[in-house]
Amino acid sequence: MERSVHAITSLTGLDAAMAKSREARVRLAEAILSGRAIAPGDVAILNTVLKAILDAPRRGGRAQLETGQGRSIDFDLTFETRSLEQDLVFCTRGEAALIDLLAAREPGFAAETAAGIEALGGRRWRCLLADRDGTLLDYCGRYASSVQPAWNAVFLARFCREKTERAIMLTSGPLENGGLPSVTTLPPGTMDLAASKGREWLTRDGTRGAVPLPPAAAARLDELAERLAALLARPDYAVFSRIGSGFQRKHGELTIARQDAFGSVDAGESARFLDAVRKLVGEIDPTEKHLSIEDTGLDIEISLAASGRAFDKGQALDILDAALSLDLARGPILVCGDTAADLSMLRAALDRTPDVQALFVTRSETLAEVVRSLCPEAVCVGAPATLMAILNGLAGR
Repeated sequence: MERSVHAITSLTGLDAAMAKSREARVRLAEAILSGRAIAPGDVAILNTVLKAILDAPRRGGRAQLETGQGRSIDFDLTFETRSLEQDLVFCTRGEAALIDLLAAREPGFAAETAAGIEALGGRRWRCLLADRDGTLLDYCGRYASSVQPAWNAVFLARFCREKTERAIMLTSGPLENGGLPSVTTLPPGTMDLAASKGREWLTRDGTRGAVPLPPAAAARLDELAERLAALLARPDYAVFSRIGSGFQRKHGELTIARQDAFGSVDAGESARFLDAVRKLVGEIDPTEKHLSIEDTGLDIEISLAASGRAFDKGQALDILDAALSLDLARGPILVCGDTAADLSMLRAALDRTPDVQALFVTRSETLAEVVRSLCPEAVCVGAPATLMAILNGLAGR
């Protein structure tokens, strides 16, 4: 297959290109929000990255990329290409053209956007509490590639500036080592970033904080992280640091991908890797006193063991409310999520004040019913793009 000399052929090349696109997107978002003319060079960067991805060697509709150790895997890069296309439309043809593009791609977009804006009205919120992936932006096959589009940053920043006193992005991803700041394009000072399910945070003024961890258990988690890094350095297991969530060293938790959403790795190979990880955990914590392990089917999540329920976003909100002086009891609060994991955040907000509204992304009627049972006036939409259009529409009211 003939391809451009600039085509992306490896995951290393993809990561470098997406990092370059992030730098351009940060500048583009800041220019648009400040009313300055955008730099043509930044638009050119996005065009170049998009072309390089589209020119990648393909097999069965997926990009065939080298992962190292002489191996290649087929990746679905829909998120990367679509978000770049959206940004190019936004930056060259304007917001109305972007809305038309989103409406063409998302079923029910126009009606859901209008209904959401009407339901949430023109009020100002004490605090926005929002999940990231699947809520504010589409899911991406690889965390390292999930760079926030410039248009998305503009819409979100407008809402945060015009309609909130405080805004928190609460996500399970890490803060350090390729974490949340490296895939976010929001202007500094827009939101507090709460990572590792809220165990660590970076405030809008640049202050970092974290929940203290039990020393003995934390030491075992650190030892496990080093041994997992050595395991992932082996040629037969290296691919698992490159797909899906990759290897994320979070505060109080480790996440290692064993598969991605597109089934890029052979099932038997994935199962063998899971067994190898379980063996390591057993060697480091044979009594299962300090560490707990959960297999989601895509990720292996290893966290500090604790009595009672597992750490969730509801517990995180208890910590963040005190640590960041959020004063959530004053309300009103807008909670945005997309899965059952975000319900604990919604319930924790309701524990503080009845003045809570929910805006969820879900096509599951079961989840929507639960959300509405907690917030009868909740708004449920089908896609992150619709949620973002609602926030942008509210910012202008």
